[in-house]
Parts: sequence; structure tokens; C-alpha cells
Amino acid sequence: MKRKMILPIALILVLVAFFSTAALPQKSLPLGDTQITFEKAMEIASARVGGGIIKEIEWERKSDGRFLYEIEIYHDGMKYEIKSDAVTGEIINVKKESKRFIFAPPNGLPPAQVTSARSVEFAEIARAQTGGGIIREIKWEIEKEQLICEIEITNGERDFEFKFDAATGEIIKSKSKLNQNR
Repeated sequence: MKRKMILPIALILVLVAFFSTAALPQKSLPLGDTQITFEKAMEIASARVGGGIIKEIEWERKSDGRFLYEIEIYHDGMKYEIKSDAVTGEIINVKKESKRFIFAPPNGLPPAQVTSARSVEFAEIARAQTGGGIIREIKWEIEKEQLICEIEITNGERDFEFKFDAATGEIIKSKSKLNQNR
């Protein structure tokens, strides 16, 4: 009798586990549901602070289910951290650092290399390499005296990371992994 009960109970447990994890909120928005592109989010944030260098933009889902862009901009020696709604484009918060910041590219590379247009250029190359997807993050960094633009992108199935040399536009590193949160 006990053996006959084990199989149906095991089947019920498997079905409950499957449906309960399927109902959990996904970490990423299904492809195509973001109404504000990262390009538009950068444009809105830049206009809010009067221009500047966008050092980083990140797209993420908050614990309350909202999707936000977090954008870091350097303008007139000040650092701004801006949060905007990824669906509506509405600016939710602007934090201005009171101390002076300078984001200066190394080796005399002109700051013009760190532009929204350059970010878009690298993002489009990354999208082409992956067959499309959502940009999760664009980050400008200085590594070993080299200005790097890092792009993270997901196509729903896989997450990709690209590092570009800002001076040459060359992809210097790329990797991908299976998206664990789909």
C-alpha cells in the first residue's frame, strides 16, 4: 500500500514544484516589453542634468517588480546618479554628489570617445554578435591605462558580456553563459 502511494505523491510534489517556480517573478523583463530603450533613457537623463559623460547605465528589475534604468553621469565636475522608469521614461530620482568628480580617459584619449553615440555603437555591435536582445548594462571603465566600454546583453536564453577598446572599437573580450533566471 505504501509503495502505491509513493508514486502519486512524488508526481504531485513535482507538479507543485514546477508550477510554483513558474509563478515566481522573472529577473528580466520578457524581450520586447521595455518601452524606453537604453538610448532614450540616456537621452532623457542627459537632458535632465544638462549633458555630460554617461559612465554607466544599468537596466534592472527592483524587488517591487518595477524595471528601472540606473544612470551615472559626470557633468561639470559633478557626479549624478539618476533612476528612471524603464517603461515610461519618468525620472524617479536624481542624486548629485557634492564632491568634485572627474572621469578622464587615460593616455590623452579625448573625452569625446566616451559618448552616448559611442555607447550606442558598441551596443549595436554586441546586439549583432548575439542576434539581438536587451542591453542590461553599459559601463565605461579604465583598466590598465586603457579605456574600456563593457556591454552586458541578454537574449532571454543567454547572457553575454563584451569589452570594447574605446580607442580602436575592437572587441577585446567576450563571454556568454546560460541565463539562469529565465
